[in-house]
Amino acid sequence: MRLKETQVTVNGESEPAIACVLVDRGVDTCTVAYVPRMMANQARVKEHINKFVMVMELYNDLPSTYKRSKSHQNLGMASVTMLTEDGGRDE
Repeated sequence: MRLKETQVTVNGESEPAIACVLVDRGVDTCTVAYVPRMMANQARVKEHINKFVMVMELYNDLPSTYKRSKSHQNLGMASVTMLTEDGGRDE
């Protein structure tokens, strides 16, 4: 996936957001998620706009009842890792 800046409408008001866009064979295909508001303004996230991220785990597939509950409450959650220019992970 790639992180991209976008605008979303919430309660009739437009606001900035960061979309997680699925990339297939080098082409952006569709928005599959959004970065949560509380994380969208973090410097680490902003540094990765237009860069790739990789899904590490989907919370609804985990044995942790807390994480599954959060995923259900938020209509899905996942943990991702930021990728570097050379394809490695940004720890």
